[in-house]
Amino acid sequence: MELPALSCSSGGLASTSEEWFHEFRMRLSFIPGIATCALLIAKVHAAPPQSSWVNLAADGRLLYTRDALGNRIPDFGDCGYMAGRVPIPEVPVKATVKPGEGDDRAAIQAAIDQVSALPLDAKGIRGAVLLSSGEYQLDAPLKISASGVVLRGAGANDSDKGTRLIATAPRQYTLVEISSKGSPAIEKGGTRKITDKYVPVGSRNFDVDDPQGLVAGQKIMVHRPSTQAWIDALGMDKLEQPWKPGSKDLKMERTVTRIEGQRVFIDAPITTALDAKFGGGTLDRFTWSGRITNSGIEDIKGISLFNAAVKDDEEHGWTFVSISRAEDCWARRIVSEHFGYACVTLGDGGRQLSVMDSTCLDPVSQVTGARRYGFGINGASQCLVMDCHTRNDRHQFVTGAATSGPNAFVNCSSELARNDAGPHHRWASGLLYDGVTVEGNAINIRNRGNMGTGHGWAGANCVVWNCKADSYIIQNPPTAQNWLIGSIGKISGTAGTYDSNGAQVTPASLWSKQREDLQARPKLQVREYVVGDFDEFAADSGASVPIDPAWLSKTAPPGKTGAFDTLEGGRRVPWTHGFKLDPGDSIVSATLSVSVRGMASGAQNGRIFLDDLANSKPLSQYVESIPTTGSTVLRIDLAAELPRLADGKFNLAIENNVAVDWSVLELRVAPSSPGS
Repeated sequence: MELPALSCSSGGLASTSEEWFHEFRMRLSFIPGIATCALLIAKVHAAPPQSSWVNLAADGRLLYTRDALGNRIPDFGDCGYMAGRVPIPEVPVKATVKPGEGDDRAAIQAAIDQVSALPLDAKGIRGAVLLSSGEYQLDAPLKISASGVVLRGAGANDSDKGTRLIATAPRQYTLVEISSKGSPAIEKGGTRKITDKYVPVGSRNFDVDDPQGLVAGQKIMVHRPSTQAWIDALGMDKLEQPWKPGSKDLKMERTVTRIEGQRVFIDAPITTALDAKFGGGTLDRFTWSGRITNSGIEDIKGISLFNAAVKDDEEHGWTFVSISRAEDCWARRIVSEHFGYACVTLGDGGRQLSVMDSTCLDPVSQVTGARRYGFGINGASQCLVMDCHTRNDRHQFVTGAATSGPNAFVNCSSELARNDAGPHHRWASGLLYDGVTVEGNAINIRNRGNMGTGHGWAGANCVVWNCKADSYIIQNPPTAQNWLIGSIGKISGTAGTYDSNGAQVTPASLWSKQREDLQARPKLQVREYVVGDFDEFAADSGASVPIDPAWLSKTAPPGKTGAFDTLEGGRRVPWTHGFKLDPGDSIVSATLSVSVRGMASGAQNGRIFLDDLANSKPLSQYVESIPTTGSTVLRIDLAAELPRLADGKFNLAIENNVAVDWSVLELRVAPSSPGS
């Protein structure tokens, strides 16, 4: 008899181990003679635990827990080529080159230039230059500086059927450069001030002083200054080479997805909080007419010749492939051998770049700083490095200073690691290590202090998820945090945000499940609507909370009503989330987060009203207790309340000795028309 299908949730497992165990046992009971084994087998194969910071809802999507300031684990699902909305294209061959006598650079570059002069097709593609199998000698870089051009080999191996590029010159250089010649142009009068007191990590929206001139689809740069006050708060003023104001400014490239009143919605999350007391933030409109897209390299091995008679020779090919000032480009199925610095580096001006199925082997250089960084992201954002491997590197999967993500290393591994993996220096933010294995060394996200030239806090708001390493140092900087979740290896120190370490969690891959959620429906948007501000109950003079008048009249008669931040008991606190739905919009899912504080013991026995006084839930359904100090964040899955959201507003109230600091309504919205 065939075993009936096990109806697992998205991500491959039921939402809790108990549910998985029950369903598995029931399915086994259909098979005669095996039911008695069900209990034992189910216990052996019980689902892994879930993280308290991000876990599965009943419908299989991810739910995120926020801290007292509204910060949450960022979403990395849009990292990579075209944000994962379309696959990397298979580009048709337009020119073919075979190995010649002597140096081959001129012949290959001529073919690249020939294809670069072709017109772009409707998908932004010109064509591929195919390098036939064999070896090609190159004493200078190959350069791709036009959109839609791909350099392709016959295979990244040493066989007769493989294609190998040999770096022959006795000097440090990059063998293949994919890069634009231009730079972004900030529009005159295009700067807008972000007016929120605090924009949490993970947010995709904020208010601006003037939304005029901003439209969906527009490129913007979110600027977060590095002020002296922020540097002092981090302790980076006390380094031997202190950080200087303006030297660690973060520039987060984003695309506007929507405007509602003063609120601007963007396509990717903020990775370092915008805090008014540290200078807040601004956005700039910009254009970049010369930036290249849809170019790449694939199926090629690069080899750097070196002088074996010189110990740790460094006068030879340094980097195999670099991609910078480019968007939606890629490197895949490539191998580097003996390059002193890197297989692939993703540099300034890079966005939505993918590095896939690639390997960095046995660098030749000194084993010291600025060497052997197998796969590096330095100033690029929304990049994905996936299914890549290194051998004998120092910092295998690494980022540089002020690299503001999100960026993700997924299912990568290293052997014979000479040093740790992790952000290397000076505040790289929004970085994911997902299913990364480091054999023989560590994954560290920490304060590196005076190491190097004063690296200081290397990374912030980074996540290590279901990884394996010999050890970890994961520390929380002031004003930020770093998460170590479901990972195997020894932990040094206790300063990070740790969860379920020593046992891997479900989903097995955070990135994969995040991408699945973002692509649950075509053209899905994540929209967040905030009431209140993220200030841990600081009373603001003149601050007001939106309340629908009809709702206020219903909630007021039973007793006193209170505003947000009002630290008094015995009150009912009402508010309304208002939002706009366009014709044809469908709300796919909704989640409510509310930050509260108890005004007396037993505050968890109060109730929350969801759009109707006849529709209330005990607070104890969402949290065991609500202390009278600090903040407790309620997280409420609104899957059963979606019909109440169809009118563009959601009325709420909390009563019985509970104060409210802020409320966030997250909607996932998609067009409902079949042709979307």
